[in-house]
Amino acid sequence: MNAVLAGTRLEMRSPREARVGGELDVVLDIELPEPWLEKPRLGKEVPSVDGRGSRPLTISFECEKGTAVPALVTGTAVTRDTRIDVHSGEGFPDAGAGRGHEVALVAPGGLTVIYAHLARGTSKAGFLHAGATVGQSGNTGRCVDGCGRSFVAIAIEGTKTARTLDDVFAPLEVEVLLDGKPQARTKLPAGETRLPSFKAGRVRVPRDAGKGALALEVRLERRRSVLASLREDIKVHV
Repeated sequence: MNAVLAGTRLEMRSPREARVGGELDVVLDIELPEPWLEKPRLGKEVPSVDGRGSRPLTISFECEKGTAVPALVTGTAVTRDTRIDVHSGEGFPDAGAGRGHEVALVAPGGLTVIYAHLARGTSKAGFLHAGATVGQSGNTGRCVDGCGRSFVAIAIEGTKTARTLDDVFAPLEVEVLLDGKPQARTKLPAGETRLPSFKAGRVRVPRDAGKGALALEVRLERRRSVLASLREDIKVHV
């Protein structure tokens, strides 16, 4: 395997032989150091909740009250709370309210998604799958003019390759090639770092292939840039 993204593992589970004119399902075991994330759509995007401007790799929303906030990764959730709320600018810089009631969701490999300003009493702790609800939007912590309004700020930390939110939200895909010819392209599920028995696609052995071997290649890509690849010879028989 040639890996650009350190910590990536691709392992072929498919049969290593096929008949001329036959089809072969390409099945992989995949481990990633970090997943890609599905961009949440929770309401109106805002530059900031606390009035201090945007932070790196943070996206904030003003939401309908009680909006369910989804886990963007599969991992372990931990809750924490400053127990201080501030909804005006007066005394704001020294209030110590921070991000209010929040959930930190840590994926295998260390990528962490932090959900801030959640409503108290709504959050979940422990192991969560991507797509599960971590809590509901709220106005805890530093929320300028936050009374009667509902927010969530989502910060991504511990990324190894993503430098911008566009990188974080760019899908990871697997491309399958047979003797250098593209056969299939499949998007990996968002938020997952471990994908056992992932079906990457199906290839058909050409009828004119004859006996011998064909090169089966799989490539892990983001925006068509190869992060890792795996090549196996497939024995062909009639």
